[in-house]
Amino acid sequence: MNLPRSLSGTLGALQGAGYRTEVLAEQALTERLLAPGYRPPQDQAVLRELLRDGLADRLPVATYRAWLAALPAPVQQALN
Repeated sequence: MNLPRSLSGTLGALQGAGYRTEVLAEQALTERLLAPGYRPPQDQAVLRELLRDGLADRLPVATYRAWLAALPAPVQQALN
């Protein structure tokens, strides 16, 4: 399966159906999908770009801990 090709085709079809989407070429999609994995975690530029583009969000640790504590014990253990 060629994920960038599939995404590009899907985005194009959605745009053709009247949705507002940005259709990117396969190479641009590949670079966008892989970029976060090829940069050190200290590189905040990637995170800022993802946040700016609506492709990431911040989750406060307290919110995550509350969510985790609400899960059944076996699920919590599997995640720890």
